[in-house]
Amino acid sequence: MTSLRSLRKATSVLGAVAAGAVALSGVASADDPNAVPQALLDTQCSLDQLMAATKVVDPVAYGEIVGKYNSEPGWIQGGVIYHMNLLLQKPPAQRQAEVDELAGIFPVYMQLFRADEGVANQVAAKCPSLPATDPSVWNPV
Repeated sequence: MTSLRSLRKATSVLGAVAAGAVALSGVASADDPNAVPQALLDTQCSLDQLMAATKVVDPVAYGEIVGKYNSEPGWIQGGVIYHMNLLLQKPPAQRQAEVDELAGIFPVYMQLFRADEGVANQVAAKCPSLPATDPSVWNPV
């Protein structure tokens, strides 16, 4: 219970800090720099598959995400994985709003979903060929 309270408190603080930099509109358009590319909205890939594909397609973004993840305490790491998996369980039509909301709490991790459209298309094309469960994608090489 204490760790859940701590997670809520930490995410509230992180959200407050990030809220000034992120517009939480919940509605994206083609001109919106925060729009999630359609290929990622529609993906059926798991989080581990998306991370593995990002590692191949965009190693710089992958390195930033994994570096941030490994600098976090374990209870925040668990919260990151939990919320990103919940995001991927939502129907594609609800994912943009969820990414917008989570960007206020976990801005670095939402880079995974806010990739350039060309990168997003490559990630979405590559991810189905990778293992659905591969916790090693969260460890820097």
